[in-house]
Amino acid sequence: MWSLNQTMGWSTKSQAPPSASELSSTIKPPAGLTMPRSDKSLVFSSLSDGSVCGLQNTWCECDATTFQLRSGPDYNRNKFKIPSLTALYEVVAVDFVKSDSKVENFGSRVEIPESWTSIDTHHPDVPPLIIVNAQLPSDFSSTFFYDVTDGDGWSLVIYFRVTEETANALADLDTAPPAVKLLANYCKYAAPPLENNETSANASSESTCNDGNSIPTNWAGRFKVTIRCENMDNFGLPSFIASYNAKPILIRNTGTLYRGNEGKYVEMDINIHKFGTVPKKA
Repeated sequence: MWSLNQTMGWSTKSQAPPSASELSSTIKPPAGLTMPRSDKSLVFSSLSDGSVCGLQNTWCECDATTFQLRSGPDYNRNKFKIPSLTALYEVVAVDFVKSDSKVENFGSRVEIPESWTSIDTHHPDVPPLIIVNAQLPSDFSSTFFYDVTDGDGWSLVIYFRVTEETANALADLDTAPPAVKLLANYCKYAAPPLENNETSANASSESTCNDGNSIPTNWAGRFKVTIRCENMDNFGLPSFIASYNAKPILIRNTGTLYRGNEGKYVEMDINIHKFGTVPKKA
């Protein structure tokens, strides 16, 4: 387990945190260092027979087409869902890091390989890399009577690189699929402007486009996360919690967007410390 002390720097579980004089804040470990990749076929076969011990603390890719997404128009009336198309971005690495407080703009704290950001997206606002940083708390005590926004916990960080198909579609938005057009608009209106490198925008705030004009709709508050547990039955969870498996979560007041590395990545930080007591414990 790797940990990040916000004052002292990086360390491993078996190594005491170095002193400030021993470790400069400019030292950056490579992105994806903390969690190796496993073969997809091995992971899913181990889930079926329960032999997951040798695959702990690893990750593998997931087939996007196995997710069911809402289909319009009039979804609120017909409740119709269809399989997703192929993913616009592919996972290239995962980090899982313990910290004494939530880590913001994780992408600025690691060395990102050039191969992840050298792809030309053919669009000034769409980055070649998207990072999702889920800030997980270690304290699940009741928060009914006070707000909790920070504390000890972990960062689960997933790095997504744009696919060649998505980049080619972005070259001609007039003929691009609706999902690609939505991606372009989201990156343009939700993320901080390109000229404000290494800045953030709260997902609950009003968006501002690059020419300074405000956007009437809240683009930043449209970020959704869908989490699916493949072996839910192994945990004996109550049915009301299990029923939320693979249900989308809208990230609004708990999300902050960053644009960094001269616009080569956009990062969404999801502050789960601010979630309600029941969702955090679930």
